[in-house]
Amino acid sequence: SSDEPEMPEIVDQKKSPGILMVIEVEGASVDIIQSAEKLIDAISESLVKVGLTVQSAVVNDLPAQEVNKSGTKKKSIALVLKEGYVLTRSYPDLGYCAFDIHLWSTFEKHGDAEIALIEAVGGTVNDSTSSSYRIVAGGMFGTSDWKADGFNRGPRYANICEEPEVNHEMDDRRMIFLLKLLLKRLLWRLLVTMISLIYLR
Repeated sequence: SSDEPEMPEIVDQKKSPGILMVIEVEGASVDIIQSAEKLIDAISESLVKVGLTVQSAVVNDLPAQEVNKSGTKKKSIALVLKEGYVLTRSYPDLGYCAFDIHLWSTFEKHGDAEIALIEAVGGTVNDSTSSSYRIVAGGMFGTSDWKADGFNRGPRYANICEEPEVNHEMDDRRMIFLLKLLLKRLLWRLLVTMISLIYLR
């Protein structure tokens, strides 16, 4: 709309911040999170739907001590995106899944990605079984959307206040008034002091 500020022309990229969102989901679907293939498909589809670009996926077994009671190994899945990466850790025995979404571009998609990932593993949004927080982290120089990201991230100086006009004539009148008042008080104190000295004699 016409009320929205225009994007200023930025020539040089001087900052490259990234934002890391950590998501925890309890009550996740065991059928989805116990299979690396199903989990990758579910996560990839959800990210694509919110406008993120999945480029590759890597599956790793968690350390030996991170073994389910059933004997199956817990998985760590890393999805490489054009805009950052998503690291997933699944614990099928607990119905628990955790995501680290690190974006260095299109930060405004964090919220949609959070909802999509929670729903992708069978979790429930906006209740006590899921939670998230964000922290500022390192970014990446040279992303294709860095100009738009800088504008969206802010700060935006849309309504710059103009310096108010100063009425010097009014200031002079106030100064004269204050000086007269001060002079009257000094004369009054001087008069009281002289009268006191005369009576004390």
